[in-house]
Amino acid sequence: ATHRAFGLASTKRGDFESTNQEKLDFDVVIANTLGRRNQAYHLAFEEYFKKGYVAPSDKPFIVNQYDEVDGCVVFAVRDENKEVIGTLTIIPDSPVKLPSDSVFNLELDELRNKNMKLFEFSRLAIRADMKNQFDLLAALINYGGLYAYHFLKADMGVIEVNPHHCGFYEKLLLSKRLTEIRLSPYVANAPAVLLSLETKEMLANTAKARDLEKYPELKRTYFPNFFRDHSEEKIVEYIKNAKKNITPEEKQFFGL
Repeated sequence: ATHRAFGLASTKRGDFESTNQEKLDFDVVIANTLGRRNQAYHLAFEEYFKKGYVAPSDKPFIVNQYDEVDGCVVFAVRDENKEVIGTLTIIPDSPVKLPSDSVFNLELDELRNKNMKLFEFSRLAIRADMKNQFDLLAALINYGGLYAYHFLKADMGVIEVNPHHCGFYEKLLLSKRLTEIRLSPYVANAPAVLLSLETKEMLANTAKARDLEKYPELKRTYFPNFFRDHSEEKIVEYIKNAKKNITPEEKQFFGL
């Protein structure tokens, strides 16, 4: 399957049950092996197939040319049994541009002309039966943003979402809407808008969220959940040691 997925199957604030005061029962890893990539790509296919975003396929995974871009990293959240229950891919801007350029090229080129270094949050999916989706998504965005800031030296991340989900991202991530509604061929011509999140702003809000008495406006956002179990330095060190591009063998396996 060569379709690209984006957004989240369920993005209503009330759908999430935060385990903010509990020990987390998952970990975040980089999908740097064939097995992990297969689980992540397959999970994305399963969740988006349920929503009608991708067609049936004898190759039940979502993978495309952007997985071959230098610096593309797939993050995966695993449960206690080491099964992948959530995934997010960070795609750096490159000569082939970003997936969202197929729909929002004019707006993205305007940002490039302002010397903004871009990346895309892509192939975001969380298993539908997970009750702690708030924590899982916060962890994925956290790790993805840190990777983009420290290793890609990126200024801004973009993400395509269904218009019905804009309020969710704007309230919980303080993202900004960049475009009007357009139809996206990657999700069966469903409506989509492009949102942005600046990396420096994300890190600044994360730091502020350590003191919610001073910054109470951040209390109902994702930022208090960032860096919860590990320090930023430990996360960055893990990413440094674990990140790697897709291998020739993996490309052959997935038909790239």
